[in-house]
Formats: sequence, C-alpha cells, structure tokens
Amino acid sequence: MSETKPCIACAEEIKVEARLCKHCQTAQDDPRWEKPEALDENLVVLSPSERRVPQGSMTAEQYDLMESVTVEVGSDEHKNSQVPFDTSKPPGKGDLVPGDCVWAIYPYPGPLPQGLLQGSWGGTNPMKFFGNLGDVRGWTYSEFLRGAGTPFTTMPQPNGHQTVVWSHGGLLQAWSAAFYFDSYGVCYGIGNETQF
Repeated sequence: MSETKPCIACAEEIKVEARLCKHCQTAQDDPRWEKPEALDENLVVLSPSERRVPQGSMTAEQYDLMESVTVEVGSDEHKNSQVPFDTSKPPGKGDLVPGDCVWAIYPYPGPLPQGLLQGSWGGTNPMKFFGNLGDVRGWTYSEFLRGAGTPFTTMPQPNGHQTVVWSHGGLLQAWSAAFYFDSYGVCYGIGNETQF
C-alpha cells in the first residue's frame, strides 16, 4: 500500500509521489499554495472583515486592495477586531467599521431626511426619491426600501455584494437605475441609469 498525503489545494488524499492532484488537477509544486512562514506568537493576521477602522479613513485604492494586516496581539487594532459589528444598525459618529465595509471609505451620511420618505397614503416613486437623495454612497439597502419601495430585481454576486435595480414608469415616461451594495448592505454607487 502506497503512502498518501493531502493535496496542497483541496486536501484530498493523493499518493506521496503525485505531482498533480487527481481531484482538483493542482500541481503540487504550485507556488501559489505555499504555506506562509509561521508568525511570531505575538502577532496575528486580521482579514479585512476582522479589521475595524474609523469611518471614512480609507481611500478607494486601499479599500480595493482588501489586504489582511499583521498586528501585535493585545494591540488596539487587535482588541478592536474582537468587537462584533452589528449590521442591523448604521454606525454612530466615532464608531469603527469593518475594513471591507463601504463605510470605511464613505461615512454613514445619517438618517434619511423625513421629506424623502413616503407617507402611508402616497405611493413610492423611486425616480423622485433617488433624484432628491443625491449622492447614494453610504446609505443602506433597508433605507432605500423605505424610501423607494420594492426594487424591480436583485442580483446577488459571488462575493456577497449585490446589484439592485429600481424602476418607475408610466405611459409617457420610464426610468430605471442599478445600485451596487457591499456584503453589509451599504451602497457604494450607482450604475446604469436610464430614462426615456
């Protein structure tokens, strides 16, 4: 019986002498799967979702890199990473947010102005709501639901983000726009906007 080892990529058992995994076809000498050097016991690696940063403290370039950082155990950044982030409510002034949340770039703009919210007797008009709102970055999906009503469609992305399309129209005029949300439900921009 030949000896086996786990594949460097999928961890399925393969023969020790195998140069290619029969399960995932990964070359066993592929440098992308090399294990990182062991960390000093006083250091810990924080992923972007574990990091806690002040709102608006990152640039778009830093956010796009989504890099993990190595910090000292017991440091303020390490302690902050232990604090759970409540995704059901927007942060207050001075609150820390995850490094992979849009609020790391665009701080929460505050509650929606009451004038933008429809009363119980009025129907929603997404075109009017978004036109009056202005910059959409930093607002939440749940706030958009309250102000613009149910979207036309929602398209989840593999990374947890989603694209949401709101539309409004009548016999003589139609409008639609796509909005992009991070995995926390925070809007980071508007895409295709069409009016005819």
